[in-house]
Amino acid sequence: MVRTRQPKKELEKKNQFDNDESNESNEKPTSSNGTVNGLTSKQEAFVKEYLIDLNATQAAIRAGYKENAAGVVACQNLKKTSIKEAIAKEMELRQERTRVTQDKVVKELAKLAFSNMRSFVTWGPQKVTILDSGMLSEDDAACVMEVSETTTNAGGTVRFKLYNKKDALELLGRHLGMFSDIIKHTGEGGGPISHRFDFDDKSIRAAFDKLYGTQEKK
Repeated sequence: MVRTRQPKKELEKKNQFDNDESNESNEKPTSSNGTVNGLTSKQEAFVKEYLIDLNATQAAIRAGYKENAAGVVACQNLKKTSIKEAIAKEMELRQERTRVTQDKVVKELAKLAFSNMRSFVTWGPQKVTILDSGMLSEDDAACVMEVSETTTNAGGTVRFKLYNKKDALELLGRHLGMFSDIIKHTGEGGGPISHRFDFDDKSIRAAFDKLYGTQEKK
């Protein structure tokens, strides 16, 4: 019988993960209000930390899991039904608290994407004038990224900047499915692409048949 030995680092990582799993299995599932919710205290901490930045590995570390096993633990946690349900519930509660919905995000992106400089500035051969902020609508004001003024003995400068239209248009377009990094190839009517080979030279057909294992029709 041949025995294989795992690399030391991999073995330590596996042992650490097994220890974390074993310790968790001995914990009594509790929640902040004292009711059983199917999660251990460490898993509950993982859910809360995950909601901060949606980084599972860092969430595992912040929740108290060993750093050298955090990636494995995070992956396993996200596969557990009880944890997935807890994350979904917390996200739903957060949406209710903040009133942040997809529609609200899309509307905000649309403001930036379709902003028009004429709503903020007038210009001509002689000078550039920034409109008074009191003249701007709420939607227009939300598009302003920066307004600053510098005054020196030699004069002064005014800096006015809107949020990036290109970035907003790209995010909005991706939400609407306008841009895709995947190129799809389809045949007529949306079906698979058909291939047809016409051979006039019998030597070419014979070579094709030999290559693909087909037989020339008589």
